[in-house]
Amino acid sequence: MWQDKVIALCQIGAIVALQFIIWSDKKPSLLSSIMNTVFPSIVAYCMYTLHFYFAMTTAALIGLSWGVIAAQILLARKSVQS
Repeated sequence: MWQDKVIALCQIGAIVALQFIIWSDKKPSLLSSIMNTVFPSIVAYCMYTLHFYFAMTTAALIGLSWGVIAAQILLARKSVQS
């Protein structure tokens, strides 16, 4: 179903966007930022092809953990500014 492919691509896009938020703040090495972006995307897409609901859960957990990291970065930035 093409709708499932669109959802999987949106998940991968969300992972990439969160990684760029983290990368723009921390400025890690290019290799580690590529690995942190590409590897979860490949894992999410492979799990999507194996089982759709399992992939949804995995992508949600990855997104949640990276969302927590991004929130910690934003909070640290606010505390430095104040």
